[in-house]
Amino acid sequence: WFTSKLPNIPLDGELWCGRGRFQEAVSICRKHVADEGWKKVKFMVFDAPGVKGPFETRLKAMNAAVEKAGFENLIAVPFLKCKGTQHLNKSLEIIERKGGEGLMLRQ
Repeated sequence: WFTSKLPNIPLDGELWCGRGRFQEAVSICRKHVADEGWKKVKFMVFDAPGVKGPFETRLKAMNAAVEKAGFENLIAVPFLKCKGTQHLNKSLEIIERKGGEGLMLRQ
């Protein structure tokens, strides 16, 4: 049931159950059984690599596909423009304080 609700374009992201719940996500995914555990799993999407064009074009297509799918377990990861080194360091500090691994950066 999980994959049947995904858009028909290639999406790049990760399966996620929440901060500090990596092993739970791995356990659910390794079973290869469409049980109730999958309701806890979110597909956090950060790119649409099959869409031709620069990142901004892919991001727009990704957001449109996620919205059109209307699937609560499919989430477009929000992006924000870095305002400088201080903003970058503060953002990283906030993520790490919450138990996150880091930030994705691009030029």
